[in-house]
Amino acid sequence: MFLGDDINRAMERVMFALGDQILGVIRAIQEQELAEEQVQWPIHHRTSVHREHGLAHQRLFEDYFTDEPRWGPTVFCRRFRMWRELFLCIVQAMEARDEYFQQLQNAANRIVLSLLTKCTVVHRQLVYGTTTDMLDEYLYVGDTTGRECGKIL
Repeated sequence: MFLGDDINRAMERVMFALGDQILGVIRAIQEQELAEEQVQWPIHHRTSVHREHGLAHQRLFEDYFTDEPRWGPTVFCRRFRMWRELFLCIVQAMEARDEYFQQLQNAANRIVLSLLTKCTVVHRQLVYGTTTDMLDEYLYVGDTTGRECGKIL
């Protein structure tokens, strides 16, 4: 019986060693799969600022471009440095000249920025020499849009 006990113990050791090797291989495979699932660099999502473009257009239109605007022709001339009729001719020319200044819709089928808003952004940058972020409070336009408008000209 002494010889049988040695064989049984030897077989148990072999089985435990084989089991440990199998478990090691399984752990290595799981770690490799986990490493492949993890992204090497963190993903930074853009922060989206919801701007009320329609409200900004409505306010701009009511302030300067209705039949009876909130601010009269002298205020328009002082702020835009030209008469309203001349500005509207420039707006029409810009719309005819460049696709960027045409009224377009986004993927959600909404009009993003009006033609008047884009032209006002460009005009104020050129006339006043302002930075793009100064237009955000009244026109609700971000830096990127201001830069895009300025690049067109």
